[in-house]
Amino acid sequence: MRPGVAPKLILLARIAIFIAVAYRLAYFELISEYWFVGPVFGAVVLLWNMHSAIDLVRPRSLAFLAASTLIYALVALIVMDLEDYIPDYGDLFDGSFLGVMIGTALLPIAHCKLLGGPWGRLKFTAPVHYTVWHAIVVAIDRSGVSDNDFINAMSIWQALYLIAMFAPTPRFLRRA
Repeated sequence: MRPGVAPKLILLARIAIFIAVAYRLAYFELISEYWFVGPVFGAVVLLWNMHSAIDLVRPRSLAFLAASTLIYALVALIVMDLEDYIPDYGDLFDGSFLGVMIGTALLPIAHCKLLGGPWGRLKFTAPVHYTVWHAIVVAIDRSGVSDNDFINAMSIWQALYLIAMFAPTPRFLRRA
């Protein structure tokens, strides 16, 4: 095997497992419940980030789990409760997209600060992650296919986050 192929295969296997689980969970009503999604996705990030079992109970890991829950709670608050107060610009911008934009900025910051993630990647990851997610959701919406027919919009966001934060660093982001 060529050098660097194994980490890519591991990432692909992780993404495949995540998609299979997210597809199955799309049939439950729990996706909008911050008390469920925040800690579960935080736990997924911790599992992907761990090097040993002790990593799961370190104070920084527990702090990230709390941050994930609080960030998703903030996103849920904006999307579900404050949406009526946010101007709606059709498919381009509304309360849902504002909430996700805030979550897209805050979660990688918490990841880098608490779990020692790649700060250099953060500057590139957050705007690209949000833009790609937004384009996918708008394309699904315009296609007339319900996003829950395959996978929900939040699971798409989560998969993109996992790829963005755990994929091998592209050459153009590495320092010379």
